[in-house]
Amino acid sequence: MAVAAAILVVMESTWNGTPTAVENTTSVSYAVGAPGPGAEAPDFSLASTAGGTVNLSDYRGESVLLFFHEGIGCQPCWDEIRDLDAAQTELQSVGVDQLLTITSGPVNLIAQKMADDKLTAVALADTRLDVSLTYQTNK
Repeated sequence: MAVAAAILVVMESTWNGTPTAVENTTSVSYAVGAPGPGAEAPDFSLASTAGGTVNLSDYRGESVLLFFHEGIGCQPCWDEIRDLDAAQTELQSVGVDQLLTITSGPVNLIAQKMADDKLTAVALADTRLDVSLTYQTNK
């Protein structure tokens, strides 16, 4: 089963590394990892499937959804990215300015999978898992 973590961050304040409990309007509570909503995320630079390098700091002041997923062989992860890709209007309506997908694997193979699946999100290659470890998405 796919283990995927999505983190919504607003690049405005500082990150203190403390998980936050959040309650939504239906009174269902859930745990949000660090950084939580409204917290500044640790910066990173990763190779992009569009070419070049993407720095998270390039999106300062915007709400960014970071979607970490298991890798090229995780089809349920790609299905989720397809659904997020198709939901751009809905994401924007809840305040998400940018979707960044982050996975392990060579950037050229990730780019090929994105092209094969006709996905338009920005895909980043975390080949050494440095960013995934920083965000503790492997736990």
